[in-house]
Amino acid sequence: MRRVLAVAVLVVSSVLFAGGAAQAATLVVPDARGDVAIFTGYGFTPAPRVTQGDIVRTTFKHTGNAVVVRVKFRSLSRRGDHGEHQVRILTDTGLDRRVSVLADPTNWSGTMRFTTHRNRTLHCAVHHRIRYARDVVRFRIPRSCLDDPSWVRLGSRTSWSAKGVHYSDDALLDGAEAGHIRLSRRVHHD
Repeated sequence: MRRVLAVAVLVVSSVLFAGGAAQAATLVVPDARGDVAIFTGYGFTPAPRVTQGDIVRTTFKHTGNAVVVRVKFRSLSRRGDHGEHQVRILTDTGLDRRVSVLADPTNWSGTMRFTTHRNRTLHCAVHHRIRYARDVVRFRIPRSCLDDPSWVRLGSRTSWSAKGVHYSDDALLDGAEAGHIRLSRRVHHD
């Protein structure tokens, strides 16, 4: 009887731990619709009718090879003076990195930078893709660029301007605020 009970506990534990590990590799974060904010020079003011750049869902995925961030918008189009899509990554070893993609009328596919938290450019095989027809921006950061972390905390923000008005939306915040991009809970690799 003890042997049967021990085997049952082992099987249940294996199933629970296997499910938890697979679940921890991907974190899907919904963001409120209509929470774009306008920067006024003194702070942010809600702009609930603005759909351009309004983040609705962000998927953070930490695989054995890369960290992948997929940001889905209500609307993402080639308009305005410029748009900047940012990802912040904090690792278990304390690395604090940024990936920024700047898109403008001269290059709507975007120019990417991978930097330290002090804005020093790093060279690594980081990739991005902006898919305007699907309202999606995707980032792929090899784990080797992050010293192969066991977990990461991630955040994403989009900012854009048109005719001198600056808009922003943080994926983990209803609206936007000055300062650092908000970070998720830990996302372990699968």
